Amino acid sequence: MKIGLDKGSLSGYYSNMTENRTLPTPYFHNDSITLYHGDCQVILPQLNFTGLLLTDPPYGINLSAKDASTRIRYKNVTSDTASFSKIQNDSGTLDLTFLFEYGYPQVIFGANNFPNIIPFDAKRDGWLVWDKRLTEKADKMIGSPFEMAVVRGKRMYKFVRLLHGGVVNADGWGIKRIHPTQKPIALMSRVMSYFPGLDVLDPFAGSGGTLLAAQADGRKAVGIELEEKYCEIIATRLQQ
Repeated sequence: MKIGLDKGSLSGYYSNMTENRTLPTPYFHNDSITLYHGDCQVILPQLNFTGLLLTDPPYGINLSAKDASTRIRYKNVTSDTASFSKIQNDSGTLDLTFLFEYGYPQVIFGANNFPNIIPFDAKRDGWLVWDKRLTEKADKMIGSPFEMAVVRGKRMYKFVRLLHGGVVNADGWGIKRIHPTQKPIALMSRVMSYFPGLDVLDPFAGSGGTLLAAQADGRKAVGIELEEKYCEIIATRLQQ
């Protein structure tokens, strides 16, 4: 179900779409956000995008949400992650080197899982660490206590401290997650704040956290998502 196909104000992206007829019709579009349903390796070369690439790609670690035990509880709440299916393209066969060609600067989560392919320059690049626990007591929660993102194009080393785990959703207490590796809107907003004024590109849109953060900040953004079920979720969230 494609939603909101009015061309709005993203004239630059749409002029390019007119020139290259193989670019698909947006799944969702409003005045600031455009979402495509499809393979980002096919769509990215056609976008002519300039701005910040902020994304959370498959890490190539063959993660299954069912691997996280639901018997662990935190404040009498059980994790809601075990019902999700496996992440597509997470088997380790997806070559992510293509990502480094699109958008600059870049913030790519999970890059510590594929450090050998990162074109890292210590004089201009850096790392961001998301501390998901904040306290030792919170370390009892399900999942990794922190995540790392490589920062290309800005030499910075930052911590973002935001409580989030198997049973605690930083998007709101008691709100169920809709994606197995969902990134909170507040996290993406915090990351964007280090890059003021830039348009945003997320080739692995997932649950739409990047696009929602961009919309809330008044930025233009483009997202691409392979699975249509998540495209529909993103479109619904953007309209709420």
